[in-house]
Amino acid sequence: MLFGKLFGVASIIQSGIIEHPNTTEEELKKMFEYLLICSNKKSYLKESSFKIIILLFTQIKKINNENILNYIISEVLKDGVNTPEELAFTIKAQELYPTFDFTKVINWEHVNVLHFSNSSKLTTILKESSYTHPHIHFVWNIIFDKLFNNEEKDIISLQDLWLTVVDECLFNSTYERKYLGFSLFKIILPRLSTEKIPFIFAPNFMRSLINNLSINKTYLHKLAVQLVKDLVETASKDSSVAIALVAQLTGKHGHQNFDKITKTKTIDSIISTLNTDGIKSYIDYLRNIFLDQENFESDNKKIETHRSWVVDQLVSVIKNQKIPKDNEVYLKIFEFLFINGFCVVEKESKKTFSDNLKVLPKPENSERTQELCRSRFLTVLGESLNSPALAASEEAAPSAQLLEILDKLNSAKNLKFLTELDKEAKAAKTSAKSTLNTINKKLSSTTDKEEIMQLKAFESLLVHLVILIHSDAAEAISNIDDIVNCYIRIFPTETKKPKKAAKSEEGEEEEEANPIEVLVDVLLSFLLKPSLLLRNLTEKVFKAFCSKLTKNAITLIINVLNPEESAAVIEENNEEEDGMDID
Repeated sequence: MLFGKLFGVASIIQSGIIEHPNTTEEELKKMFEYLLICSNKKSYLKESSFKIIILLFTQIKKINNENILNYIISEVLKDGVNTPEELAFTIKAQELYPTFDFTKVINWEHVNVLHFSNSSKLTTILKESSYTHPHIHFVWNIIFDKLFNNEEKDIISLQDLWLTVVDECLFNSTYERKYLGFSLFKIILPRLSTEKIPFIFAPNFMRSLINNLSINKTYLHKLAVQLVKDLVETASKDSSVAIALVAQLTGKHGHQNFDKITKTKTIDSIISTLNTDGIKSYIDYLRNIFLDQENFESDNKKIETHRSWVVDQLVSVIKNQKIPKDNEVYLKIFEFLFINGFCVVEKESKKTFSDNLKVLPKPENSERTQELCRSRFLTVLGESLNSPALAASEEAAPSAQLLEILDKLNSAKNLKFLTELDKEAKAAKTSAKSTLNTINKKLSSTTDKEEIMQLKAFESLLVHLVILIHSDAAEAISNIDDIVNCYIRIFPTETKKPKKAAKSEEGEEEEEANPIEVLVDVLLSFLLKPSLLLRNLTEKVFKAFCSKLTKNAITLIINVLNPEESAAVIEENNEEEDGMDID
């Protein structure tokens, strides 16, 4: 019955009949008084009644009937501003009718109810708006609309309102008020610019979010889960917003292992929404965190934890196949990990070719951090070999482009390698690069698909072995020599004559090992090492030479697969040889 009457009054107001010249002041008063009676009669009608009172006030302002406007204000605020509904009415009244002397009805620190000096009063009133749970009281939309379009200097800022009322009050109170806080977060986030996003991720909000995500039996768990889904959706619309969200969830008030402790995939999902340019910005963001740890200079453990987290995030970018990546993304990560793992930047230089050389790590990297960067560098290098996007690309592999960067690093004046290459290593590197040039020339002149595959396999082998010189020089040098000789024998050049077979002591020519068998032996030795890079490299190269395998090459593989049988065969052969000596 009462709802029907409210609906009827609202319909009359919306029809525009109030602006009709025959509408009397008495009729306007009767409509207002009936609405006021409804608001006081039933608590559940209070919000709806005040919405219609504000609508009525707005329509009367159009005809500028000051008598009725003054009457409505004096009646609504005869006891001051004490409820969320009265606050909502006052904000609209001060906006629509600024010439009214509100000091007659408002006894606050400042007559403008949204003045920053009234923050404690606002907190007291707004926390009571949770009585409409789970519905958001309309006063919040009025306040947000006002603050988002704020041009007044003395009015409370959106940030101050959020921190004092929402974060410090609502998120330190009952479940109903925390629910309201989460709901307000959901409606305000899409309206914020990237620069303003950080302030809503305040400490109490983040604590409550993490707690309710972590424990699925909490009252607000489902709401928290829905909220992070909204975060991912918001992130998908703008890469800069996505990076800002990640920065807050993993930043000062969040947790670097946010996904792990909340048992969600929030960060992974947000990162997956980024486009290629967004990923590059994200890498820059991570690099800045890694380099700037001055605030924790006295806490080495915390510095290493932060830098370890950055390195792990870079690795996850490479591993996550859902994340779009081009060669530049791979190179940015390769270069960053290589410089911080194998080198030391001795001084800043704004003129250098690389952003990684422009700023010094503060404080400098520890040995543990350098070791981590070296390890993860080899990991991402290995992961890149399995990338479908890179396999389908016609561009040079990022590992091949990395060689050019390493040459530039060698000539950088503000960089020092932790381990300098000796003459033997430099000679092996020169030999490998010379062979790579020969391979590139041959690739540009051949059209045979099988030959192209094999040439690219040799190219990949030599490129990675040259890079590995900086990690394990002795092993890499030995393998480079073998691979270069294999290449020369499988793809002999017209200018070079094949080497003559060496003679034994008896003067007989010794048969030189088949190059495919040598290649297989090298690849099998890679498999003995606990290295993802070498395993993936072996798999890639082996596919290219399957058609050329000899009987002895297959025997080598079988011997590795079944070492016991291999040992038995060797022992049997030794016994036969001993028997022949006795005879």
